[in-house]
Amino acid sequence: MKIFKFFAFLAIFVNLAFGESVSVKYAVKFGIFGEIGVANATLVKDEAKKTYEITLDAKTTGLTNSISGNRREYFHSKGKIVGNTLVPDIYTHEVNRNKKDKERISRKIFTFDHANSAVNLKRESGYKGEKMDISNEKLGYYATNDLLSLFFNFSKLQHSSNKFYTTAVGAKNENGRIDIIIPQDKQKTAVQNELESEFDPYIVFINQKIFSSARGELYLSLNERGYANKAILKNVLLFGDIRAELLE
Repeated sequence: MKIFKFFAFLAIFVNLAFGESVSVKYAVKFGIFGEIGVANATLVKDEAKKTYEITLDAKTTGLTNSISGNRREYFHSKGKIVGNTLVPDIYTHEVNRNKKDKERISRKIFTFDHANSAVNLKRESGYKGEKMDISNEKLGYYATNDLLSLFFNFSKLQHSSNKFYTTAVGAKNENGRIDIIIPQDKQKTAVQNELESEFDPYIVFINQKIFSSARGELYLSLNERGYANKAILKNVLLFGDIRAELLE
């Protein structure tokens, strides 16, 4: 259920002043189904040790929870603070769900080797309490960010126009590519109106067919604290758009 990539982009798309630790919570609604999930994101920084940890806990609710087998996903990024930039060492994505009355666990552990411009991937899968299947491989591309650290470093991305792309471990499987548009003029106004927000909007293409959307086109607005206060996943098959809003 690729909706959790939407959770990840939504809950972590922030631009925080360093020295601040923060926790945010979102509710996600989808057409006639109403609320389909909640996501909690936390950033903790240790300025003395120059380290950070980001955690995202996303879970389905209501009818979606029953259909998905009580699906829950955890995203975790851990690394160093270099200057004013988060530099990940390890990124983990874990999926837990009930299957045949047992808890099925699928885990991806990405380990960064920045010195050699490489990322190693360890896969673990199996049922809780039983022997796990394990495999190791080298990722087909290198990126300096993972899916979580990227958006805390977003303001430092280098770009010469209002349309650009970047890469992040944990994003698109083949190459980690994410396309970003900073809308201007009439397009900016149109996106703000759709979001019902006066704050600066962004258009992010996740480049995956999340819930059969064409490219995973995501509208976001950032509030005065730099948090994504509202988001829309555009053109989802049959039901139109998925909408999310900051709860706390």
